[in-house]
This record gives sequence, C-alpha cells and structure tokens, in this order.
Amino acid sequence: MLNYRYDLKRYGDECVITFPDVPEAMTSAPANNYAEDALDVLVTALAGYAKEGRAVPRPQSSASGRTISVPILLAAKLALIAAMAKQNMTQATLADRLQCDQRAVRRLIDLNHRSHIGEVERALLATGKALDLKVRSAA
Repeated sequence: MLNYRYDLKRYGDECVITFPDVPEAMTSAPANNYAEDALDVLVTALAGYAKEGRAVPRPQSSASGRTISVPILLAAKLALIAAMAKQNMTQATLADRLQCDQRAVRRLIDLNHRSHIGEVERALLATGKALDLKVRSAA
C-alpha cells in the first residue's frame, strides 16, 4: 500500500491539506469533510508525475500521524508505470508483450481509467514484476 502522510492546518471552517512527500499535492477543503478532497488532490498530483514521465515519489515520511492510502488499483498502476520507466519500456513494447494494441496499454497506465486489477497484474508480469496483495486487520 502507498500510505502518504498529510498535514492539516485548520483556519476556522476550512483547512489546508499538504503532503510532505508530494509537494504538488495541496488543497483546501471544509474542515469537517476533507478526506475526499485530500485523496483527489493526491491522486491528481501522482497522475501528473506519471504523465510527465517523472518518478512517482514513494512515501518517505513516518507512518505515524494522518495518512491517506492510495487505492490498490491506482497503486498497481503506479507500480506498472515505474517498472516501465525503469526499463525504458515503451507502450508499444508492452503492447507487443501483452499481444494487444497500444490503446489498451494507454488505458492500463491511465490513473483515471477503471481497469481490471487482473489486467494490470498481467502487465506487471510482462515487465518482470509481480503484484503481491496483503490483507491485514484494519485498525
């Protein structure tokens, strides 16, 4: 899981949310209902990294404090993007390995497209990576 720590500063009925590990992720929201806005801005910032071909920042901050988890499908897509970048793998190369067209690969790496996790897992395998899912107690 990608659990990013965030800082929250309250200003009356509003708050400002920032992510130390992702400086581009910053938003303001109602103090009583900020979680959805915080996740949206985090995912948007991470998608920007991916779209620009930049390395997606890994959570480095302490797990203590407030954190937001990136949904598992998005985390898998980010892992796929990172694996492709590390190998200088083009979308065309991945499409060849998966025996599909490049549009399918574009959808797999689009964080806003609702892909099936099995498709992303198959693509990860084509890059030499395996998806590992761990279920734990929610606390």
